[in-house]
Amino acid sequence: MSKFGRAVCWSASGGLVALLSCALFILGPSVVKAQIESSIAISGSPNYPLCEINDISPGVRTLYVIHRYNAGVIASRFKIQSGPGITMSYMSETHYFPFTIGNTQEGISVCYGPCELGEKLIASITYMAYGTTSPCSQILVVSHPSAQTVEAIRCDGIPTRTYVEDLAVSHNSGCGCPSTHGFQGTAQVFTCQPVPVANTTWGAIKSLFSN
Repeated sequence: MSKFGRAVCWSASGGLVALLSCALFILGPSVVKAQIESSIAISGSPNYPLCEINDISPGVRTLYVIHRYNAGVIASRFKIQSGPGITMSYMSETHYFPFTIGNTQEGISVCYGPCELGEKLIASITYMAYGTTSPCSQILVVSHPSAQTVEAIRCDGIPTRTYVEDLAVSHNSGCGCPSTHGFQGTAQVFTCQPVPVANTTWGAIKSLFSN
């Protein structure tokens, strides 16, 4: 197929520049995908994201949140939201990192620890399905309520915007994978640990304001 594409491009333009442009056009989607440094996916599988599941009968469904990254990151912040047409009910969730604040439904911040490459299973979420979800509805990865965008923190401490991979919910296969996309907004530094609390006395507090 690539040879055919190049031949068409060559005959249409008669020039090497157009030939190279055509080759880049053919390779474009894979090149763009390879350049995505970080993405949060909601998946039907705990391994490489399964981007489509069925809701054809009542039952419990477990979905998974996976952070995939080519550039090193140490934390992420986001929220999981049911799109229009989703009738599955949230039940519970499990987190896989101790330094986690919040939950996926209200907004979650997760710190992973050491700087690593690859992918991390962040959380699993259990829903009750009723077989009534509208065909090709989606469960979405969206911004944390305290953030402007879906975001991560790189290993050098710099916050960065993160792409998302939503999940299609159908009655039969055929919806296809939702497009990988990002959000506008400025990524911010955030924490994944609660503010420490220490025991004190009223006298100690008053002393802070004394001369």
